[in-house]
Amino acid sequence: MSTPAPSPAARSVLVVGAGPAGLSAAISLRQHGAEVVDVAEIADHRAVIGSELSVASPMLRALDRIGVARAVAAGGIAIGEAQICLADGTLLGSVPFPPVAGPELPGTVGIARSVLHEVLWSAAEAAGARLRPGAGVTGLEAGEPVVASFADGSQASYDLVVGADGVRSTVRDLMFPDAPAPWYSGQIAWRARVPRRTGPLLAVYNAADRKAGLITVSGTDSYLFLLVSTPEPGRPRREDFPALLRSALACFGGPVAEIRDDITDPAAIHYSPLNPVLVPAPWHRGRVVLIGDAAHATTPHLAYGAGLAVEDGIILGEMLAGAPDVETALKAFTDRRWERCRMVVENGLQIQRWEIEGPGAGDQAGLTMRSQMAIGQPA
Repeated sequence: MSTPAPSPAARSVLVVGAGPAGLSAAISLRQHGAEVVDVAEIADHRAVIGSELSVASPMLRALDRIGVARAVAAGGIAIGEAQICLADGTLLGSVPFPPVAGPELPGTVGIARSVLHEVLWSAAEAAGARLRPGAGVTGLEAGEPVVASFADGSQASYDLVVGADGVRSTVRDLMFPDAPAPWYSGQIAWRARVPRRTGPLLAVYNAADRKAGLITVSGTDSYLFLLVSTPEPGRPRREDFPALLRSALACFGGPVAEIRDDITDPAAIHYSPLNPVLVPAPWHRGRVVLIGDAAHATTPHLAYGAGLAVEDGIILGEMLAGAPDVETALKAFTDRRWERCRMVVENGLQIQRWEIEGPGAGDQAGLTMRSQMAIGQPA
């Protein structure tokens, strides 16, 4: 890869967080001219946090702009449609995934999060970003430049700091003290890696107060998710996860029932309350900007939280390259991203509210379809 030309807006950038948002931002920033891009990640980069996921075609379209879409597609399983089913496994219908990323890329890819992480991590290193696993940010001193303090006692100065550190963002806490906090929205999510027992599959199974799904993510594994409506999320012990999840799946038949007894490993299960947040515009304070879940954590009902995060990082790099100064670029970034991200967060919450209210509440299918059509438009 050729050395990027210097960027007039931000030549040195600290990206806090090495998830999809942060790594996509690091790649895009280097490709669009930033001379120094440091990525500070509080965890070791191999300790991937989170569940497996599906990469929708609009997310592949974004990833193609930084040259990694084909590697992501090759690392997962191509899936052409979503199956909508009753809890007993009866198929009600299917919805094809339009390949908006182009005919050479699939409509959706089921993928292990660790695989996606390694593709993005390797691409960021190849682009020249300096990745710092185990580096926690403890303080930010606003100014031109911004001075960042790290857990090891060191400090460094940057033209720009990007808060890509997730729903419990340290950057947001440090620089946006008046921002809303994540809140419990009324559902819990179980996510588990289970043995693959089907061909390529993305299927959703609907019961009265819960919804399960299966997504094929590799030659040997599938990803199971379960959303349960409950007024109190609780804090179960990890060693109890398998028994609790099997019990929560008792009302399902079909493919879900077939894999239920395979759920035995607590380490392969994630449990989390759904805690969305939407930070009002603007998403920057001086030379510090929030992206991804730090700015707009959504529920999984439209399956596009990771897609928004990746889009944020890529577009931020593009806009900084073409702007005369950081302030102009960051204002334009929020203006461009706000409506799309607001729509996904708020429409996802509306679908969730209807699920909590029970069968027949609201036009869930219609709002889902309209939202997916909007997501399919260029970001």
